[in-house]
Amino acid sequence: MLYPSTRHEGTETDCHCPQAVPIKKFIEEAGDPPEPVVDGLLTPGIAVLIGAPGCGKTHLANELARAVGRGESAFDRFRTKKGAVLIIEEEHHEGDLSERYERAGMEDAEIFILHAENARLDVPSWVDWIAREVERTHSILCILDPFADLHEKDESSNTEMKEVTNGLKELKQRCPGTAFLVIHHPTKGASKEGVEPEMSDGRGAGRLMGMADAVYSMACKDRSPQALKISFRCRKRRDGPAIEPQTLSLKFTEQGAAWAVDAAPSEEPDTKLRERIEKKLREARERGQLFPNRTALKSAVGGNSTQTGKVIGQMIDAKRIIEDKKKKVIDLADDAPAGLAAKDGPAANNDQEQ
Repeated sequence: MLYPSTRHEGTETDCHCPQAVPIKKFIEEAGDPPEPVVDGLLTPGIAVLIGAPGCGKTHLANELARAVGRGESAFDRFRTKKGAVLIIEEEHHEGDLSERYERAGMEDAEIFILHAENARLDVPSWVDWIAREVERTHSILCILDPFADLHEKDESSNTEMKEVTNGLKELKQRCPGTAFLVIHHPTKGASKEGVEPEMSDGRGAGRLMGMADAVYSMACKDRSPQALKISFRCRKRRDGPAIEPQTLSLKFTEQGAAWAVDAAPSEEPDTKLRERIEKKLREARERGQLFPNRTALKSAVGGNSTQTGKVIGQMIDAKRIIEDKKKKVIDLADDAPAGLAAKDGPAANNDQEQ
């Protein structure tokens, strides 16, 4: 609700001032929560998918598009709301895309594509056009691939990135029933094969991750000409609980692409995990090639990524591991006695101090 146009004293500018409403009235007039586009993964708003080049981001996005466009389960697990999909693609060659789309079973789905038209999120006229195309096609999912090719701003500058994220906010406001999935690359350090990017590993300034309603990361754990094994994790989700880490398998057959969800990596006792972490650090020291950060160490250790990251953090807090972010080095503390891995994080450090 708005007051009538009023004039601020001492100015020549008319200003519409919003009027607060009683909470009871707000509750009565508010609509229902938005219906998920993909259960547990995508609701209307802005989602970001981070992954290194070649890890399968486009294949994963294609599966989401196929499932929504046909009203079928994504990865044979996550239910979808059937509706139109708009893909804005600025990276791959049309011949490569055509082959991928056909192999993914997308040709009979209600999917529209804009390819290599230099669409821009930092140009208001382009943002307006994208919103109009979403409305014209009645799309409930819009895939923007890749983020780096959809603007001409400095990604390391929060000031410049504000113009880009403002474009995304405009799309979210104009298209309240649409989920926008932004495909993004990680930093150079998190772009190595098998490394699982954290939310902070998204390339450039943190404004995109900060405004996103959901952030997912993925990494290729194993590959062959006929198959990919992908680790898929939720790093942030505002509109519901984060899904458990997923291991996705993609196999290419004569009939097309077939997805499956494997069991999530199981946890192991923390004591054994600490021993494996120490072993990896000793091996790296012997090779003379220390790990540059936690992400690289976590990837080398393997297992359940969330648990491994937690235990590495505990060992750093307990000063069993030294992390020098300035020198980009992570190593065992020189005075860490053998068998120290059997104790717990900060508590062990307190025992030593006493």
